[in-house]
Amino acid sequence: MINRIFVALAVGALFVATAFGQAFTNCTTAPSGSQCTPAAVGIGTAGASGAFPLVEKFEVGGSSATTFFGKLTNTAAAGTGAWLVANDTNHQSEFGVRGSNRAVYGALTPNDGYMYSNGNFVFMADQPSAVLKFATGGNTERLRIEANGNIGIGLGGGSATQKLDVNGNINISGNINAKYQDVAEWVNSSVKIDAGTVVVLDPMRNNEVIPSSTSYDTTAAGVISIKPGISLGEASPSKVQVATSGRVRVKVDATKSPIKIGDLLVTSDKPGMAMKSQPIDLNGIKIHRPGTLIGKALEPLDKGEGEILVLLSMQ
Repeated sequence: MINRIFVALAVGALFVATAFGQAFTNCTTAPSGSQCTPAAVGIGTAGASGAFPLVEKFEVGGSSATTFFGKLTNTAAAGTGAWLVANDTNHQSEFGVRGSNRAVYGALTPNDGYMYSNGNFVFMADQPSAVLKFATGGNTERLRIEANGNIGIGLGGGSATQKLDVNGNINISGNINAKYQDVAEWVNSSVKIDAGTVVVLDPMRNNEVIPSSTSYDTTAAGVISIKPGISLGEASPSKVQVATSGRVRVKVDATKSPIKIGDLLVTSDKPGMAMKSQPIDLNGIKIHRPGTLIGKALEPLDKGEGEILVLLSMQ
């Protein structure tokens, strides 16, 4: 009997405290006796809308009616499972579960970021400049996704400047598919050189190139490419990309001789331009001069100057 009286007094005290904004159970109106049931518990709050009844099974209010901590929810709107929220309006410091297989974790500031699972894991960051980072081993950053979609691996916190920016070695068991069809190398050059220009080794500087200027030059080094399929070496403002194999567009001169598909090309006396190679008759055998060939024409040019597609084959 004494225990029953103690319980009754305790429940009654809870209802009375509610009248002063301290605590209450699930009430359809302001707390008053039999109108309340133990279906939900709230402390220091009058519900999400500022009025009864409670919208969650357990709510703790802060300075305003829209601030909650420790929401254990089972409502149709929020799904099933547990929730912990600070400032429900802006979803700050959010942790919980929605639905049987969807989870949301760690939105620490308004619209900062979410991770949820609905069959697949999805990571989101709503701020325009937000960067999604992954760190291991003493909070060392291993991977990042920039706001512009660039992905960086092993950059040590630096920004990713390419769609895939990797600091380290890459092992590939499949194929590399590139839109463009030439292979180029970054090579030093003391002058700015346009795409399609034929270049030769600079006789005055080590490991540098300049535009060609004499015909049948045996120091031919390749053709300038601005969008190679594969680029080797380190990029630099003082370097140009010199294609040495593959298909690339080349500046040519057909003034002396028309260029047909399949013709072999060499440097001409016009700066940066190729021309048709004229073979030498050696004991009745026509031979093209060794070391001068740039490639084979894949398109014709009947006269004048122009730009055609060439299959590079430096010989």
